Amino acid sequence: MKSKYIETPEDLQRMWDDYKAQLPVDMLPVLSTKTGEVMYLPTQKPPTRWGFEAFVWSKYGHGVKQYLDNQDKAYNEYLGVVTYIKNDWTDEHVTGTMTGKYKAPNLTARVTGVNDNVDVTTNGQAVNDIKVTIVTPDSE
Repeated sequence: MKSKYIETPEDLQRMWDDYKAQLPVDMLPVLSTKTGEVMYLPTQKPPTRWGFEAFVWSKYGHGVKQYLDNQDKAYNEYLGVVTYIKNDWTDEHVTGTMTGKYKAPNLTARVTGVNDNVDVTTNGQAVNDIKVTIVTPDSE
C-alpha cells in the first residue's frame, strides 16, 4: 500500500489551521446610510474546500482530496478531523451569510435543506394542459 502524505490526523488539522491563518483580508465596499459615501470594511476571505485543496497542493506539493473524501475507505482515522474541517468551513459560510458578512441569501436554505418553494397553482397535481387567454383592447 502506498504511504500517506499526511501522516496523522493532527498533521491534517495543522494544515487546516495554517490555511485559515493565511486567508487574506479583502476590503468590502459598504454604502454608508448616514453620509451616502462608500466605505471599505475589512473582511477575511472565507475558508473553502477548494481553497484548502489549492493551499495544500501549493505549500506541501500533494493533494488532500482523498483525505476529505475518505477515498477507498483508506482514511478512516482522519474522519474526526475531516468532519471538524467540513463543519468549520460550512459554519463560517452559513453564519457569515446570516449575519450579513456575505451576500448569499439562498446559501443557508441550501445547506440546511430548507425548501421554501410553495405550490400555489396546482395543489400538487400534474399539469397536462396550459390554457392561455389573450386579452386585447377590442376584446372587452
